[in-house]
Parts: sequence; structure tokens; C-alpha cells
Amino acid sequence: MKLKIIKAVQFVMGREIPQGMRKWWPCPKGTQPRDNSFGYVETPIGRRHVYYGDWIITTFEGHHYVFEGESVDDLLASITPEIFMRPI
Repeated sequence: MKLKIIKAVQFVMGREIPQGMRKWWPCPKGTQPRDNSFGYVETPIGRRHVYYGDWIITTFEGHHYVFEGESVDDLLASITPEIFMRPI
């Protein structure tokens, strides 16, 4: 099954937070994970952490996903729902 992507934005330092991503901070004490993720995306398969360099994907259906890859070409070459199953 291929996902219909309408937007792919890479999360990089100094730029605006991509649509669909939520920051951990400001957060109540003890709620930010210790894995150095900057925020998270709620996906149809659960919450996924976002790190600098990750791609935030928006599908035609309005769902958001996280993809870690070097370029949008990497993303488009391998886009299947399974690639978004990064454990948290």
C-alpha cells in the first residue's frame, strides 16, 4: 500500500515547527522523554518521537507520520506504512 503524500517537511534547527508536530516543552516536570527527541507526532499507529533531521509527512487523508532519512528522494523511494513504525 502506498501513501498519498501531499507534504513532506524536514525538521531542522532554526526553522518553524512542521505542521503535525508538537514540542515537548514547555512541559510539566518529568514528562519529556530522555531520548533527546525534540517533540512528537500523533500518527494513526501511535505517537512517534521527532529528532532533528526527521521528515514530517502529511498524507492526503490528513494523517501525519515521521520518517528518518537523508533526503526526500530516500523518502519517496521507500514509502510504505511499515517505515513509520519506529519504536519509541
